[in-house]
Amino acid sequence: MLYSRIRNRRLFPLGSSHEFFMSLASYYAKSMQETTKSGLKRLIEIFPPSAKFLELLKKHKKTARGMLFFKLIVDISENYHKTEAPLYEKLRKETIPLAIKFYSELNAKTITDLGHTITSNIRRKDIAWYTLCDSGEEYVKHYRAELVRYENLAGGNEIDIFYSCLISILASRFSIPNFFSCLLYTSPSPRDRTRSRMPSSACKKKKKKQKQ
Repeated sequence: MLYSRIRNRRLFPLGSSHEFFMSLASYYAKSMQETTKSGLKRLIEIFPPSAKFLELLKKHKKTARGMLFFKLIVDISENYHKTEAPLYEKLRKETIPLAIKFYSELNAKTITDLGHTITSNIRRKDIAWYTLCDSGEEYVKHYRAELVRYENLAGGNEIDIFYSCLISILASRFSIPNFFSCLLYTSPSPRDRTRSRMPSSACKKKKKKQKQ
């Protein structure tokens, strides 16, 4: 399905299954370095919706080879929708919940083999674009923390945008200096002080700190 859609869009040359994976991974890494992320957008447009993704997931064998492209879809979607500030609606409501369901379906061996396949075939400088954890439990924990993090960001931005608009209206009505609006918009959200924020690359960063 993904293969035929990419072939029809002619995003990059296609070959065997392994060559297809390498071409897709290379296209992904190159697209992540773009300022506009236009390459990612073209990929996102041909990805199956969440319901179809889960339907296809049930039909495939839960092997590293079979799950490789599913993981790529999850990682690419995650990185693309992270650019949709300030509300991150697609990321919060579809992409992260889909990632949690995906990794909950995989057993320990598949998770291990999947990580090994990626680290063995992807250039070291491009590994940063992938979310890599040692177990399904760690993936789920990571994405649940990410969901809290982006809920915090979205909630805070919704509050700040509302009050920023309100202050702007009052400023124009009563000739109040505009800088009050700027001060309010950049203030931290009350949620920031009540809920934890884990870095998006928590799975890898925590390990680096422990080794040091």
